[in-house]
Amino acid sequence: MPEAMDAPLEVLPALEPFVAYAVTRARQGEFVNSRLADPGYAAFLTY
Repeated sequence: MPEAMDAPLEVLPALEPFVAYAVTRARQGEFVNSRLADPGYAAFLTY
């Protein structure tokens, strides 16, 4: 995301089936792939 953007403006239709929710910039550190790959971490993540 560009630095001036706080949240995605839209989710592309082709990606919609794979996106549960758009994440704001303030929480993006919680949703990086390396952390989400840990099942224990991902299981306790809430939105």
